[in-house]
Amino acid sequence: MGSYAFKSTSTNELMKCLIILGLISFFLIFTPALAQEISKCMNITQSGSYLVTQDLIVPSDRDTCIWINADNVAIDFQGHLISRASGDSRTLIGVRSIGYSGITIKNGAIIGIDYGIVLRGGGFIENMTVRSSNQVGIMITPTSNHYISIKKSDVRYSYVGIHVEAEDSSDVFIEGNNFESNDYTSIEISNIGTNVIFEIDKNRFVGNAFEITASYGDIKSSIVIFDNLFFSPNIRIDGRVASKVYFYTGVRKDGCYYNRLNGCGIGGNFWDGYSQNCKNDNKDSFCDYAYQVPVTEIITNYGITFYDYYPLAYPQPYLCQQLQTNSINIYPTD
Repeated sequence: MGSYAFKSTSTNELMKCLIILGLISFFLIFTPALAQEISKCMNITQSGSYLVTQDLIVPSDRDTCIWINADNVAIDFQGHLISRASGDSRTLIGVRSIGYSGITIKNGAIIGIDYGIVLRGGGFIENMTVRSSNQVGIMITPTSNHYISIKKSDVRYSYVGIHVEAEDSSDVFIEGNNFESNDYTSIEISNIGTNVIFEIDKNRFVGNAFEITASYGDIKSSIVIFDNLFFSPNIRIDGRVASKVYFYTGVRKDGCYYNRLNGCGIGGNFWDGYSQNCKNDNKDSFCDYAYQVPVTEIITNYGITFYDYYPLAYPQPYLCQQLQTNSINIYPTD
């Protein structure tokens, strides 16, 4: 009996040790590394998560506040901002990353910096306020096989809100942002490669909206502009790229998707002054007649006219589920 009790105790102790070792291994593997703090302008040379702990002012010995030189870097501003020192007239950059992917920049503000964010590679910009940039608020270039997404950000009072170029086989998503009172244009698009998915949707534009030009490089992929709210837009499009610009999208295949007007996420855009008053006799969520896009300047090939063939009627008469149930597809309007 004594021998049996001894073996039983040893087995229990062994099981306890194995359980403890298993728990330790689990936490070592699955517990994320603690985020590193950013309390001053700096270079980042290691992957990881970073938290900005106070407002930052670009010092006199730097022209870039945060320079990212590593893949897979996530910066959470936690509501803090980057600005310039009083009287500093140098050309400054807020956050810069050239040639790296997996970059996340979120939850902060960059005010009064010539180039707010410069991102070439791949990454994600969300919930950023970028204002009063003398040059470009956000400059992005997704490289091949990468994407850059800008979401839920506020870009205003800059010369150019966002400048976009894209290499072959890359993706651009500009979604759910607010653009207002940018001096030249809110989104400047040029030099777009082949096999690029480029979507501009669910944004709000007040005043200067966007410019699409082939003057600095051809537009070789389609640009789809849908589910945006346009208020007194100023739009400039290069006539040479007319066949690449679409002001609507077709039926969504990824489940029920609501637009900015709480209708089904297919069709074109809301145009202030037209969408509220257009005819919608068949109650299909779209105005019965196409809307001539108010392009204020055709950069080349004068005489080309652009249309939103499925402008959104306001208010939206049908719920998304009803459109899906009825299998309503969109076709050219009357």
